[in-house]
Amino acid sequence: LQCQGWKRGVAGTWRQDPALSGGGQLNDSGSHLVDILLYVTGLTVADVSAFIDNRGTPVDIDSAISIRFTNGAQGNISVVGDSVVGWHEDISIWCEKGAFLYRNGTLTVTDEHGVRTTLDGANLPPTQNIDENFVGAIRGENPIAAPALCGLRTIELTEAAWRSAAQGGAPVKMN
Repeated sequence: LQCQGWKRGVAGTWRQDPALSGGGQLNDSGSHLVDILLYVTGLTVADVSAFIDNRGTPVDIDSAISIRFTNGAQGNISVVGDSVVGWHEDISIWCEKGAFLYRNGTLTVTDEHGVRTTLDGANLPPTQNIDENFVGAIRGENPIAAPALCGLRTIELTEAAWRSAAQGGAPVKMN
């Protein structure tokens, strides 16, 4: 789940012009949520069903997406771009023997016995600056942390969601 006041925050800018932006909230901020889901799980999408509300703009603002993965797992992505409650991000990954719950910078890991361990930003493993990584990869100093395949998988799912929404939520098979 991702909630932002995106609609108001980018009103009148290139972000709400489909010829310049390529899409709306799902393509912009929502793409990070899609990328996280695909990258962290490593799963491949089988099909996507989506409902999208442009909220009176030329681009998608609010999106409700259901995903079926090739291994039978299921997922949901909600992107709310016309939120009045401010910024919120909530990523939940439920596994057979526990769960990972990320809420606005705090990660809670629950094991199969219900034991919870909570880590805030100060206690999470260090991350690398993605911009520095990109420059270093160009210089041949390190491998790129975010390969092009991640972006490709993200836009494929996004475009399938747009097609599904245009067809009234009918499932769209992924290749």
